[in-house]
Amino acid sequence: MWPQTKLFRLLLLLLIPILAYGNHLETQVKSDSGDLNYKSGIDTYIGHVTIIRGAAQLEADKAITYLDKSRKLQKAIAFGNPAHMWQKATGQETEFHAYAKRIEYYPNQNLIILIGDGKIIHDNNTLQAPYITYNIQNQTLTTQPSKAGRTTIIIRKNE
Repeated sequence: MWPQTKLFRLLLLLLIPILAYGNHLETQVKSDSGDLNYKSGIDTYIGHVTIIRGAAQLEADKAITYLDKSRKLQKAIAFGNPAHMWQKATGQETEFHAYAKRIEYYPNQNLIILIGDGKIIHDNNTLQAPYITYNIQNQTLTTQPSKAGRTTIIIRKNE
């Protein structure tokens, strides 16, 4: 059986610190250019985008955040070929990687979507699908049928 609980917790722990703007950790964003629009709440970062927050990191060609009037995150989208997010090994948690051409995060809906060659790697186990949806609240992972490819799960024996 796919180690769902641990994998999904790691996905949650990885994405929320990277994309959500909290109070206790510093978030560092680097890019070739940035457009922060306080009126519209849409911030765009283009070119060699790196977002670092604690042990979590995201690298993409482009990232867009959609904030409400109080600057609270409503939606975040990262684009790349592929976009890559990971969390370094810390304490009991092992290193975790996720890849997709497009990564979307909807905090109000408790939803994370990997679109286009989605791939999650944790403890040498791999889940790969063209479209992966993860409901944070329900801890359910869904892959969709696609002409672009099939869902593949590889579980390796831990030694």
